[in-house]
Amino acid sequence: MGAETTVSVVIPTYHRPDYLQRAVRSVLAQSLPGDTDLEVVIAISDANAPADRRAADALALEDHRVRVVVASRTGPSAARNTGMAAAKGELLVLLDDDCEAQAGWLVAGIQRLDEVELVQGRTLPAEPITHPFDRSIWVVGLSGLWESCNLFLRRSVIDRHGGFDEDWNPTGKTGEHWGEDTEWGWRVVRGGTTSTFEPAAIVHHAVFRQTFREWFRYETKVRYFPLLVKEIPELRSAYLYDRYFFMKRHRTLTAGVALLATAAAADLLGYRRTARQVALLAAVPMSSAHARRVFYWAEQEWVHYGALAYGSVRYRRVVL
Repeated sequence: MGAETTVSVVIPTYHRPDYLQRAVRSVLAQSLPGDTDLEVVIAISDANAPADRRAADALALEDHRVRVVVASRTGPSAARNTGMAAAKGELLVLLDDDCEAQAGWLVAGIQRLDEVELVQGRTLPAEPITHPFDRSIWVVGLSGLWESCNLFLRRSVIDRHGGFDEDWNPTGKTGEHWGEDTEWGWRVVRGGTTSTFEPAAIVHHAVFRQTFREWFRYETKVRYFPLLVKEIPELRSAYLYDRYFFMKRHRTLTAGVALLATAAAADLLGYRRTARQVALLAAVPMSSAHARRVFYWAEQEWVHYGALAYGSVRYRRVVL
């Protein structure tokens, strides 16, 4: 960091005024060298959300380092792009409104920008996950997904490769955007952007308590992962196990499903004894896949597996 450096933390927000206040205050509490200025740019995603605007404006009144901008269209990509365009700094930081920065987060992340152009920080749940329907985010290394809840970058990355694709939304629903940060991350890395992971740049991500319906709707979004693989073939080696499996245990599930299909075919052909033997054989991998998990966690695996099978057919890219 040189003399009179400005660091701009961009926080997109969408219908989370209470979380937003905690996120912004956690950034304002960060310590920086004396020759470094800090600004926080709150980027409102939904221009028609008065609670979001009130919370953002109140934070700006509390501290002159906070500014508020409003995206011209709804969505996290548009909000991030609007915030980065308005930011004054050459060093940009992306933090989600449901995250709280921990002590030393900002210095740890921006110091690594002396070495590379893009840094991913460490993200952990803000509290223990105690129920299978709880939702949060873990990022404990370079995952290949480029989760934008905790990223540091030089403005030159945006100048060379552009911002987030505001049209990327495979769900087709406002507020349900998915995968836009992964698309952007691979686009800039493909273009030659240097990157690394900084474990000391820690944020805590909120834990959301969900109903079964909310949980199911969220978890089945993995059906779009084959689409990501179609657009980003590098994910096969960067993220998937053995290039085709979303989780290690899915290899075992696939073996069990294949054996059950073989048993069903044998039964249809009249080989009932063989069908029973193969079905019993299938029980071994199917049960071992969940030997270390309680029923509810196993249920999540099956939801993922079914959603991925559907997505594999729809997008013609096999991911299980």
